[in-house]
Amino acid sequence: MSNMLQPGYEESVPIDEQSSDREKVWYISHHGVCHPTKGKLRVVFDCACMYKGTSLNSQLNSLTGVLHRFREELVAVLADIHAMFHQVWFPHKHVNFLRFIWWPNGDANNEPQEYRMRAHLFGAVSSPSYSLSYSNYALRRTTEDNACEYSIEVISTVKCSFYVDHRLKSATTEEDAVQLIHGLTSLCKRRGFHLQKWVSNSREVLALIPSDFRAADIKEMDLDRNQLPLERVLGMEWCVEGNTLSFRTAVQDHPHMGEASYLWKRYESHL
Repeated sequence: MSNMLQPGYEESVPIDEQSSDREKVWYISHHGVCHPTKGKLRVVFDCACMYKGTSLNSQLNSLTGVLHRFREELVAVLADIHAMFHQVWFPHKHVNFLRFIWWPNGDANNEPQEYRMRAHLFGAVSSPSYSLSYSNYALRRTTEDNACEYSIEVISTVKCSFYVDHRLKSATTEEDAVQLIHGLTSLCKRRGFHLQKWVSNSREVLALIPSDFRAADIKEMDLDRNQLPLERVLGMEWCVEGNTLSFRTAVQDHPHMGEASYLWKRYESHL
């Protein structure tokens, strides 16, 4: 919670607005979800939680090209935008529908206070649509507003090689890849979009990226000796070392899927 409060993604509701009857108000329940492998705790708002027969979600309207361009040239480069949804804020007239209760500084001995989200949140059914649309619009508008200052390659990359917060592109040479990284980083930073977790199948390119901006598995890696890791790319696995894309599947027997499991096992036996 503190990590969202400090940069302004959420705010404490002013005292003079807490008991106001002039506006409609909605409170959202929330919980923490810990990623099983990364160990990172993320706040998820339960926008489907019902109260008197309704929920926030009920009031909201409910990759192939990118992957091709990602492996079109010899040197592949991958990155994502840090907290992309949180960089785009809601109009002020809507923030009172995004209130929640929390203890100041996370100390349950304190009296709980009212807060409200200012930025787009996880948990709303609108997140894949509205949040994505607004974030993409902001990113494209950043590109259009600064197009005259950057190369055609940088501008076309933002327009054609971003999928949500993931940036996937390839370049002909290491030099081209490094120039592209510098251009994209500078352009996105103009409007608060920070590119991070860089990965490349080129060790020369990785060596020129500060370790703090590399993906977690590569930060402290000895690029002269260690094998490059597996990375997740749009639901697929990218073996960076071997430079191949693949799927990971887990087929399990199920009472209602007996025939499918049988056919799959027959297929496996012929591999």
